[in-house]
Amino acid sequence: MTTLIKQFIEAERSGNWDLHITTIQQMLPFFHAIGHLFYAKCAHPYMQDMLNLKDRIDPMEYETFTKDGYFTIRCTDKFWSGIWSNQTIEQTLMKTMESSGGLTRGRGITESVLMRWTLGMIHLHNVCEKVEKYCNITSVTSEQHVDMRPSRIARDNEDVEKLMQRFSQHIPFPIYDVLMSISSGVVGTADVN
Repeated sequence: MTTLIKQFIEAERSGNWDLHITTIQQMLPFFHAIGHLFYAKCAHPYMQDMLNLKDRIDPMEYETFTKDGYFTIRCTDKFWSGIWSNQTIEQTLMKTMESSGGLTRGRGITESVLMRWTLGMIHLHNVCEKVEKYCNITSVTSEQHVDMRPSRIARDNEDVEKLMQRFSQHIPFPIYDVLMSISSGVVGTADVN
């Protein structure tokens, strides 16, 4: 499962359509097995739509969408900068909603306030971006991806070391020369085979 998650992140970040489709297909049984039924319910029609996409849209659009990585969203033109759509919503619209003056800070939320704010924010977000660009102010703190900063790499290495220590002290899959029940620990005799 960890490999699938890494593959999915790679597909989204790099804009690799084939890896995206393959990974989603491989995730389907896991969605069912771990009880994420909403993901399973949505992923099946998504896969059907995406596998039939070539026949449903203009060939040039399909080429742009799949080969040029337009299925993922990029805020910059850097290689590893693609993000999935719900993350884009979190980093733009939701970030603004939760900031000072947004919906969740000191304002009574009624249906009319919510509707006006949401409909207006689509246009205001673009205005805010243009003002930031004009003033040469951005909310990005580094040209480097945050997961590649030395502090993050050091933290990840420390976490891996902690896991290795834990697994060396508490072996998750010990090797036994006998047949043993996983749930009860009862050891089978030689005549059970």
